[in-house]
Amino acid sequence: MLVLIELRSSQKAHAHPASSDLDVAKGTNAKQLLEKHWDTWITQREWNWMASVGVNSVRLPIGYYHVCGADRSILNDTDFFPYYSVYEGAWRRITQAILTASRMNMTVLIGTYLFAVLNLVRAPIISHFLIHLHAAPGKQNADPHSGTSNSPHNFFNDPHNLRRGLYALSSLTRNLYSFLSAQSPPITGTVIGIELVNEPAPPTDKILMDWYVKAIEEVRNAWPGVTIYLGEWWKPTLYADFVLREGVAGEDDERGLIVLDHHLYRCFTAQDIRTSVQDHTRALIDTNGGTQKTFSSVAEKMGREAGGGFVVAEWSCGLNSNSLRNIAGERRAFVDAQLSLYEQYCGGWWFWTLKKEEGVYPRDVGWSLKDAVEAGVFPNSIGMKRKRKPDTSVRERTRRQQVLEKQRSEALRAHETHWSRFPGQYQHHRFSTGFAHGWTDSYSFFDSLNSDSASVRFGMQCIPDTLLLNAF
Repeated sequence: MLVLIELRSSQKAHAHPASSDLDVAKGTNAKQLLEKHWDTWITQREWNWMASVGVNSVRLPIGYYHVCGADRSILNDTDFFPYYSVYEGAWRRITQAILTASRMNMTVLIGTYLFAVLNLVRAPIISHFLIHLHAAPGKQNADPHSGTSNSPHNFFNDPHNLRRGLYALSSLTRNLYSFLSAQSPPITGTVIGIELVNEPAPPTDKILMDWYVKAIEEVRNAWPGVTIYLGEWWKPTLYADFVLREGVAGEDDERGLIVLDHHLYRCFTAQDIRTSVQDHTRALIDTNGGTQKTFSSVAEKMGREAGGGFVVAEWSCGLNSNSLRNIAGERRAFVDAQLSLYEQYCGGWWFWTLKKEEGVYPRDVGWSLKDAVEAGVFPNSIGMKRKRKPDTSVRERTRRQQVLEKQRSEALRAHETHWSRFPGQYQHHRFSTGFAHGWTDSYSFFDSLNSDSASVRFGMQCIPDTLLLNAF
């Protein structure tokens, strides 16, 4: 909705090279062009469609300048300082989008995560937002979707930009928390987290890690307990070790969770382009391959050891034409392989992206979720389904209890056998109690699903390939 990648329908009105938010701001009629786009790109029709296919979470990428309607000083000493009037209306659209998501029981990831939201009501749900800083002062990577077309990117090389980035995150989080808390009742649960910066490209890992430590503190001071997402520069193992080493993760209410965000694409590098879709698919499902081993290891570190999580906040069906072999079902198999990987190891995922400009771009099953679902390249529901109505009879309750006792007994024996190898004082009865609670919760989960259209709902990024944050 907000961070532009490329808006071709109005490209002539943008300043050269017409590929970034700053180019739009410098062009003609920028305020009118952007506000019309924000108000028409995602309407109730799009919300209803997302709900109908089971989307339950939306990732909202924003630039720091989109917050200026709540805090004008966020633009001080930045490239966007002259363009307050262009972007002052963005904050109202962001908050309205969150209200709409809350009303429809969706979450928002602001740049968080509650991927597998339960469908506890008959109507489909979308109740969670993940919001992340997609454009930082001075831009954090070389791409124009980081806010400007300027080269080189200078966020990490300039101490001033690093400080402005910290202030931007603090201001975003503070204003967001204030808005959510002021609603009646408060809707802080609609925003499932803040992602500190999108796809950072620092000169060294140390510079990014040092900035992360400071940024985490700023966000936690503004919103105690909020979940924080970290981009890992395509180095998931290294940054999982960083989270463990720095001790920034925490499960208590004051600290909040730390979640590592990985972006998986197989269409940009020279090796990706040389590789067939069939080989891409095989690599994803190979249990002895590098991808599965990395996902397994990082999920274990971030989950069990750090008490946080691991997600894929960007992925797609996109492939280079050289990878395609025009074999029926090849792209669907590629999608299914990714879904299987994410469902096994990740706490959530967001698809890139909802749609592209109709009438401007051709139908695109690689990057438009709407096109992919309609073409059968992407499944129209994800996860397990309940095929019949809940059975509440005495006979069924007795059967469930018998199965529970059998499974709990076997699990407890295996648990005790494992820990008997390590001398110590243990309270194995707690494992037994936890097993029973988990078993009961699982049945409650599936009993709550609607039998006609229920499934474990999926998350996606509600932003067009042309527009990173065009939500609403």
